[in-house]
Amino acid sequence: MLLVKSLTDAGDDDPCGPTYLAINDTIESPDPLGTEWNLWLMADSLELETNPMRCRNHFGVTLDLFMAQPLQPRWTTREFSHTFLYPGDMRRAWRERNGDAPYIETLRNLRLSQPAGRGYVAVLYPRKTDEPPAQFRALADGRGAEVVHPRGKDVVFLGLQPLNWAEDDWEFRGTAGVIRQEKTSLSLT
Repeated sequence: MLLVKSLTDAGDDDPCGPTYLAINDTIESPDPLGTEWNLWLMADSLELETNPMRCRNHFGVTLDLFMAQPLQPRWTTREFSHTFLYPGDMRRAWRERNGDAPYIETLRNLRLSQPAGRGYVAVLYPRKTDEPPAQFRALADGRGAEVVHPRGKDVVFLGLQPLNWAEDDWEFRGTAGVIRQEKTSLSLT
């Protein structure tokens, strides 16, 4: 798992730059079984027909979820709702803002299945709903992804075994890492 975070030229954290999570969730076993990958989300709407799928919520955030493996995900979904509010600060804050309006929280579950020996490589890219989405492309047979965002381009690798990858002037040899190009700078993490 890699947390990819933007930094300003001065090296300070930039809360407005792209920050996202890249995950390789693969089980290696001499006798592998098929697997299921689950993700629970607080979402008002899900757009599952494309890769990346999009999850919009009422907080003004959209989560773009790109699957590099499997590249053509077939999502199944389910929902769970509850009305329980924990006592204390959360309950008090809800009542101050909403009076006696009923509290309800609905969680949506996304699920993928893979056959034995296959894993999941995902990029979870949150952004403000009014910001442009990133563009994604799977690399190295699903062991990595290209993420083109408003500040530049990242190439992210999450292999379990070392890999060699080259494209144009870019080259990577290793297991996990990020190549980031922003304006005139190029970095490897």
